[in-house]
Amino acid sequence: MKLIKLSIVALSLSVLVGCGKRKEDPKPPVITGLSTTSGNANASITITGANFSTTPASNTVKFGDTPATVTGATATSLTVTVPNGSTKGKVSVKVGSFTEAVSTDEFRTSSFIDSRDSKEYPLVYIGDQIWFKKNLNYDVPNVTTDICYQSNASLCDEGRFYDFETATTVCPQGWRLPAETDFNTLLTSQGSTPAEQYAKLKVGGSSGFDIVLTGVGAVSGRGVRTGLWTSTASSETLARALFADESPFSFNLIPGNKLSTVCVRCMK
Repeated sequence: MKLIKLSIVALSLSVLVGCGKRKEDPKPPVITGLSTTSGNANASITITGANFSTTPASNTVKFGDTPATVTGATATSLTVTVPNGSTKGKVSVKVGSFTEAVSTDEFRTSSFIDSRDSKEYPLVYIGDQIWFKKNLNYDVPNVTTDICYQSNASLCDEGRFYDFETATTVCPQGWRLPAETDFNTLLTSQGSTPAEQYAKLKVGGSSGFDIVLTGVGAVSGRGVRTGLWTSTASSETLARALFADESPFSFNLIPGNKLSTVCVRCMK
């Protein structure tokens, strides 16, 4: 009888101990912070919070609508690579079937890497527009008209010169050549006079646009003026371009010959 009672007690204790070790039910993920709210494409940031999966691939992370790669995971932090092609938006984390967690802060990606040649372009956010902060420098295969100023390779970083036909398709996937209306929006956002606008749009100006006086036609005017194509055609032979002159300060959206070559700024 004693043996039976002792066995019952032991069984009861084992049940109690077993119950005490039962795992808690999974909970939905929570984001409490981001290690930074801006960073270059392919940079690494940390998302802090709770209830993340400790298996990196089991956490679905997005910057806006762009999926990101998780390289490290604990229950309270995720190490994530800023996805190339993302721009601005909140960061989200989804684990399993739970509702996704969304960051309070918006993240802004500071650069874009052109997968065609691995060149990196800083980005600038002006109102609702997102611009490359530099002129495009992509050497189009099998095209001989996309040249650098006076064919000087050391000046390619200022931007290549493209004819209109090439310019209309040269921006990387997800980016585009601005329309005439896009440049009008940009200019009016920077002031009411050409002097005000140029002061803000020039290299070092408060807008961050950093317009460079590259010259036009790849042959003359460097340091004095520049031209940037729009996607707006005027006729079979003409398309509109933004021409900027430093002295006197002026911006003119006027037709240019489609066979002429000026620079390109890509945007979203």
